Amino acid sequence: ANIEEAERYLDQYSNKQKISKLLSQQVLDKDIKFMSSLVRIYKGDTTDAKKYYYEEKYKINVSRSPQELTPILTAYMQGLQFVLSYYYTGCPSWVWFYPYYYSPLISDLSNLMNHLNLPHTTENLVVLEKGKAYDPFKQLLLILPIGSLHLLPEPMRNIVCDENAPLHPYYPTEFEVDPFGAVFETEYIAKIPFVDEKLLDEEY
Repeated sequence: ANIEEAERYLDQYSNKQKISKLLSQQVLDKDIKFMSSLVRIYKGDTTDAKKYYYEEKYKINVSRSPQELTPILTAYMQGLQFVLSYYYTGCPSWVWFYPYYYSPLISDLSNLMNHLNLPHTTENLVVLEKGKAYDPFKQLLLILPIGSLHLLPEPMRNIVCDENAPLHPYYPTEFEVDPFGAVFETEYIAKIPFVDEKLLDEEY
């Protein structure tokens, strides 16, 4: 019975045809064009390459508004500290996440202190809110794709699967993917929305 229910949810929500359409040759061609252009521009001028990268992936103009890099660089530095702390001293935060689809360029990360107009020290730069661990079902709501929601109790499926439910838009069956130079589809960037935690709390 559990297998049949799982298959029913997969058929209903995995939406293979739409997803495969998004992984079309057009998507791959667009990615190849981006990567080729980035390399070509980089060979001519690294500043132009940086500008092109951020315009294409972040939709910001760093030459006109360099301050827009600050939250990106800070979040990425927090991510590095999060991973180190997680493996060496324990989970530093239950609520932190990286709020972007792409990483900044390493050349900008190396100049982070200059971007923030700070002395060359990371003391007090990386501050992570500890928060508290999520309940198991709430954690599953944050990480499960819509095709796996049969693993949740029925009331929790409803707050996601019901088309009128406030959380429904955060679990799309059709979304943009970006190969971003990856070889395998499992490495592609899936541009699904970041869940509104306050809304998740209310619905949960």
